[in-house]
Amino acid sequence: MKREPEQKKPKTPLWTAVRLGALVLIGVFMVHYAITTLDQIAQVRRETEYYQARIRNEMYVQEEIEREAYFSKSPEFVERIARQHLNLVHPDELIFRFED
Repeated sequence: MKREPEQKKPKTPLWTAVRLGALVLIGVFMVHYAITTLDQIAQVRRETEYYQARIRNEMYVQEEIEREAYFSKSPEFVERIARQHLNLVHPDELIFRFED
């Protein structure tokens, strides 16, 4: 008994519509996923720029503090503070005060 090759059944429009619908859904999902991912990447970039700016600012503040700490140890700084805030003078100095 010889078997005859099976004939392929013609595809129905319903099956084609189901396949097309599935492809459209997959496409929509992929586009949504891509947009969401791009939005997350943009958010991370914005946060990175923000924190880099904060780091630069903090480094500047740290440099200022280090400069002030170095200057505060100098004799000139100590003398200036003593003169301005404590009204101290050297023993051999004359002070002239003018009243208006």
